[in-house]
Amino acid sequence: MQKIVNRRIKLEMIKLVILIFFILLIVTAVNFYLFLSSILPLGIMLQKENLIRLSVFGVITGVLIFGITAMLVKWFTYTTLGPVPRLIKEIKLMKEENKYHFLEVRKKDKLRDLVDAINILIENLCRK
Repeated sequence: MQKIVNRRIKLEMIKLVILIFFILLIVTAVNFYLFLSSILPLGIMLQKENLIRLSVFGVITGVLIFGITAMLVKWFTYTTLGPVPRLIKEIKLMKEENKYHFLEVRKKDKLRDLVDAINILIENLCRK
């Protein structure tokens, strides 16, 4: 079960990276084309040497956008989805052993408020 959750999270992260990448790439390409077409005549843009330069620029831009997108999505998912498999494992362990303890996350994790609310529930369970 743990491996399935990890795979699912990784697949969702890959889909998110690809989606954001294509959105940013299309927006950048359209804006760049509109910019160039407003300052250059179409004949100059269609010359062979200029098409090669535009192609090289497009590839470099695509690689940079993909790299930046992947880093940002990985950073965000690391702090948001990173602790989820460990929290699931700890909750299942508490259920199996019938011993309750507070859940902990890193200070920079986005799920801190959720974990604090769950800890309040655990505290109430321990009192009963």
